[in-house]
Amino acid sequence: MYVYLLRSESSPAQKYIGLTHNLKKRVKEHNEGVCKLTSKFMPWKIETFTWFRNPQKGLEFENT
Repeated sequence: MYVYLLRSESSPAQKYIGLTHNLKKRVKEHNEGVCKLTSKFMPWKIETFTWFRNPQKGLEFENT
């Protein structure tokens, strides 16, 4: 489970934190406008990410 932080390239003050099992696919979806919450600030780039073996720990980390 990945927890990731994206930063908008068009509006660098905009950040988004998410959770996924497939990081490459999810970032592609953000940049294709699939996610309505992030479509306004495309394109996005990965600022950082962390992988968790235990999905519950990833969820807890994302929510902190």
